[in-house]
Amino acid sequence: MPPFSGAASLLPTERGPLPPVAQQIVVDLLRRIADSHYAPGDPIPSAARLSAMYDAPLAAVNEARRRLIADGVLAIRPGVGTIVAVPAVDDDGAEEEMEKARKRLDEQIAFLRRALEDPDTGVRWDPHAGQS
Repeated sequence: MPPFSGAASLLPTERGPLPPVAQQIVVDLLRRIADSHYAPGDPIPSAARLSAMYDAPLAAVNEARRRLIADGVLAIRPGVGTIVAVPAVDDDGAEEEMEKARKRLDEQIAFLRRALEDPDTGVRWDPHAGQS
């Protein structure tokens, strides 16, 4: 069972809505990153492993990963796989960009926390989802 039930369309985005299962994966991966389960530079599980963790089709996992890559949350590293993005430090505007990204993530986290605290959203957290 995915860790969120009814979390579709919770995460605001400029790229259009995601399918509900992909949205649930995005929400959970963002939560895990925010909770420091995955730090910048850390690899995330493979698509096959995420598919098993969330009991979701590979297509939904890949859609979620594509969205997080497009949003700059994840990056692909040859020979390593998909990792939590590491901000560029040699760019003159890196600090400003990092602050913007941090504010966007803080806004998304606050939005998700409010949704989780509001019983009317239909979001139900399963703390055992994804654990083997």
